[in-house]
Amino acid sequence: MLIFQDVSSFFVIILGAVTEYISGRYGERAEMTVRIVRAILGSSIEVDAGAGGSPALLLVAAYAVRRLPYVVRAAVAGLQQANPALEEAAWSLGATPWRTLRRVSLPLLAANLAAGGILAFAFAMLEVSDSLILAQQAEHYPITNAIYALLSTLGNGTQLAAALGVWAMAFLAVALVGASVIGGKRGGWFRL
Repeated sequence: MLIFQDVSSFFVIILGAVTEYISGRYGERAEMTVRIVRAILGSSIEVDAGAGGSPALLLVAAYAVRRLPYVVRAAVAGLQQANPALEEAAWSLGATPWRTLRRVSLPLLAANLAAGGILAFAFAMLEVSDSLILAQQAEHYPITNAIYALLSTLGNGTQLAAALGVWAMAFLAVALVGASVIGGKRGGWFRL
């Protein structure tokens, strides 16, 4: 079920970009706000499993909390590469902070956020500990639980588990190469 990883990657990209932009551009005074937002997201893991025992909310929150540093570090790298004078020029020409963020800052951070999002998705998809603990029923198993369950089946279960493991490692290799190409030196593919 890749929906858990998709949703958590989306939340991680948005939350990581916003919090790091606030703390990176507005300095110390915004650091407490960033810590509060991260604490609220971290405490959301303690929510109950929901109707029907579906661990969807728990898995999304766990993946998001554990993969947030990938996007935050990518956003930090993007903010360090971006020239603050471009934002100041937009402000001096009358652009609102929202328009400046949308038209100047986000395009400058796009490559770094894409690379961080790819890494967050790939590592969330191959997460073992959260999946084993939170997904207890077979219909909610992510790929890592499916691999683990296949190992104990009779017949060709070990071969199927090995094939899924090789596929997972190939996917991770492609994701790492893709993230390094996209977010490479000064934005890789997104350079102007």
